[in-house]
Amino acid sequence: MWEERGGIPIQQDEERGDDDEQGMLLSQSVPSSTIHRNNKSIADFLETFPATYQQARAATTIHFIPLVKAASSNSGLRSLNRGFTTPDPPSLTSRQVLRDNDPLRSGRISPKSSLDLKTLKKNYGAIQQESHSPQWRASPKSQSATPPAGTLTVTQSTFSLINILLGVGILTIPYSLVVVGSWQIAVLFIIIPFSLATAATSILMGQVLSAHPGSPSFTALTFKAYGIAMSLIVSVLLYFELFSCLSIFITAMADHLHGLHGDIDLSTWHFIVVGVLLPNIFIFDSPSSLSRLSAIGTTASLLIVFSVVLYPILYNVDPPPITAKTTVSSFSTSLGLAAYCFSGHAILPSIYSSLENKRAFPAVVASSYIVVLIAMAAVGGAGLLSFGSEVKDQVTLSMGAGRPDSYWIKALGGVMVVTTFSKFFLTLYPLVLGVSEVLTGLGRGGSERSIALSMLAGSYVFATAVPGFGALCSLVGLVCTMAISLIAPALLHLKLVETGWMGKIVDVIIILGGAVAMIFGTWQVVLEQF
Repeated sequence: MWEERGGIPIQQDEERGDDDEQGMLLSQSVPSSTIHRNNKSIADFLETFPATYQQARAATTIHFIPLVKAASSNSGLRSLNRGFTTPDPPSLTSRQVLRDNDPLRSGRISPKSSLDLKTLKKNYGAIQQESHSPQWRASPKSQSATPPAGTLTVTQSTFSLINILLGVGILTIPYSLVVVGSWQIAVLFIIIPFSLATAATSILMGQVLSAHPGSPSFTALTFKAYGIAMSLIVSVLLYFELFSCLSIFITAMADHLHGLHGDIDLSTWHFIVVGVLLPNIFIFDSPSSLSRLSAIGTTASLLIVFSVVLYPILYNVDPPPITAKTTVSSFSTSLGLAAYCFSGHAILPSIYSSLENKRAFPAVVASSYIVVLIAMAAVGGAGLLSFGSEVKDQVTLSMGAGRPDSYWIKALGGVMVVTTFSKFFLTLYPLVLGVSEVLTGLGRGGSERSIALSMLAGSYVFATAVPGFGALCSLVGLVCTMAISLIAPALLHLKLVETGWMGKIVDVIIILGGAVAMIFGTWQVVLEQF
């Protein structure tokens, strides 16, 4: 049986029969209800936690673009796929095993009982042990069966990943090249190394998903590898990243509106932006409405990149040379800005599961990163050629200040407002659904609209508390992107994939390097900004 929640079809369990003997086994151990929402079982909640994050972000960020099929058989890309195999899934997926062994069905927990963290962990451990016992292994016949294909071609998956990576963070690239004191340092020691590292961790995530096809989400894999405590930490980081992005979009909208109408104070523009966003919370609250915003946002992003590249060609400018000094804090800021441009690993499970040819996943990653790096080079180079050391933390603001009377530049400022407006709601939707599911799991109520209003108010406070767009992006990049896009994939690969000693060394190097950059870099940026 299926029901619709926020426009997303979610499968419900069949109605359970009344079994008083089983229901009494643990009925006296804990008080009233917690972990159910729409008849969702405890095991389902744990395995997919937070499922709504994955569902909602996939629904609003993955586009099915039926363009020319990518040449996944190309010899250059095919070489990336060596050793990248996709095992056939067992006849019973882990979700089926969990449902068949649901504590509510087996009587280990009463349907009317609540569940604390210790009980939750204990019962899930028992289910995991049963699901890995020999009786659940697939028969030779089922193992030889062809796994069901996904729905996305290589080209469609590549465009989906590019769409995720090409966000507003790309507008900070010129500033990241300048703030560190030398664009050569930024390129050679920050952008290229970090892009290679995150591309490598993307492929590592593909190998993890290949080895564990039954795990539907990033946090499900974390739960399988390190337990509930680590999966909760990852979930908090995922939600904090989304929440921080809301503040980033509010700041971007206010900055560009202030650039168009400088007679109104910037803090007033922040308040006006929140006032405009408020009623739209009740409009853009489902994938069907958000899909239109997603298309608008993608088109606007491409237009902005094209405009930035075109600016130095149309206007003959003589930019001042870079005068900033290279310091530890400036290096950390530049690293955080570059990291923010590569925050998309949480959606990799959705892209991988939707891909028709799973073995082409490394080719998808490689081609996506090549396109993104070309776009970053184009925007960064154009920003340096146009404004030099005077470039702002959003290059479009520098364009507006340089040509305030140009109707084209004014229109570009309006386009920036539109694209950040669309991205705000595309980010708010999965955040609200995810927080709602977490609160339900903890036995606390709250409507999704009230949560959305709380997120809007909180993001406004956060946006006004952190001084500037660049500082916000840098902090999010150093905290969330380092953890989710660099450290977590290597941790999962180290635990869930059988590799030789060389593979383990690579995993450990990535983990340690990411941890040092995350802790030390965040500390330096905080000291500088506050």
